[in-house]
Amino acid sequence: MSLENIIPALADISQDVAGPIPVELIQKWIESPQTEEAQAEILAPYQKQGTIVCSDAAGLSKMSVGKPLIEVLKLVSQPKEIIHANGKLIGGQAVGLWVADNTQMFYGDHIDPNLVVEQMIAAQRAIAPFAVQVGIGIHKGTTFEIGGGLYGADADTIENFTEDESNAREVIVSPAVKDLLRSPLDRFSSTRDGMHILEYEHLVDLGRLGEDRYYPAPFDRAFHDALLSLELGDEVGLSKLHQERVRTKNIVLVRIFQETTSRLLDGFAYKVAVNTIIHTVVRDFVCNLIKSNGTLAIIACDANQEAVDLTLALSQAMKANGFSANCAVSRGEVLVFNLGQGQEDLAGAPVNVASKLAEDTDERGVVFIEGDELVEAAKQHGLTDKFEVTRSGVTLQGVRGT
Repeated sequence: MSLENIIPALADISQDVAGPIPVELIQKWIESPQTEEAQAEILAPYQKQGTIVCSDAAGLSKMSVGKPLIEVLKLVSQPKEIIHANGKLIGGQAVGLWVADNTQMFYGDHIDPNLVVEQMIAAQRAIAPFAVQVGIGIHKGTTFEIGGGLYGADADTIENFTEDESNAREVIVSPAVKDLLRSPLDRFSSTRDGMHILEYEHLVDLGRLGEDRYYPAPFDRAFHDALLSLELGDEVGLSKLHQERVRTKNIVLVRIFQETTSRLLDGFAYKVAVNTIIHTVVRDFVCNLIKSNGTLAIIACDANQEAVDLTLALSQAMKANGFSANCAVSRGEVLVFNLGQGQEDLAGAPVNVASKLAEDTDERGVVFIEGDELVEAAKQHGLTDKFEVTRSGVTLQGVRGT
């Protein structure tokens, strides 16, 4: 799909549609010759060299079944707090909002990768007593910091590997980092997909524990304070936070599968085009667009029928405009956070369920309606094709459509 087709007019680009991608960046690209040289010139101010560290939780979906939502959030928060504190202590910069169970930090070229690895070993040791364990991936290279996120092949490589391939308690380094490590950080147990699993059990005195537990959370400071002070097993505290924060919502999730492109700015333009469609569709429904970044959109609805209607409308709009996407909707308890300036975020089981259905499949252009109440609403559209799938040890049921 050409750039001219997905960006019909410069006037269609507005800051709320572009989301985290600066409008001026897209404008410069559209007005440029759109060559490799032009892209390099436009992206030059955003380029950074350094070490990228990502983490991902292991076995969280199965472990969290049946637990109160706030307790799950507390469990997920514990390793993130330590990774952030240890990283910030040596000058690391948290990247983006740490919404789910993964993290990302950047360490500039002036920070020795050996020091970064030491801090992550110390983090794994501190995380070990907690219920939620993580895998940590470390890579050194070139990235582009744009709109609060890291972009480019090096950032994608370590992020995707950590999420898809890392296991609990592992510290994994790329070849670029391995070549820079000095003794005693030079023992590796194995290699997986070109990455090296560090042996660190014998390294008992490396690294220092940081104190700043306030990672970039998708919730307000008051809730973060409450979460930090909450003790697991404190039924009174859990109940109080539950009454104050938890609501039942329908969560619609759209996962867009972007066409492969070697040019980052073409990808950005693609994301803006997707966002334009998402914004156009949701304004005709009673709902709250929580986020839309051109790859993923999350929308909250109160009414069951409204949520199903919106899910199908989004799927049809994606197809009509030539985009490959899956759409899923699930109902359940979510934590709603007021971030100020009219912005909200949320977390909870229906977000995770919708994500599993829309993303963890080889199918494309599919709609998943999960749960009895929403299945009943889907009958208005004649959807009767039942599905039952197991994702991360959890069985999900509903109806599907194309």
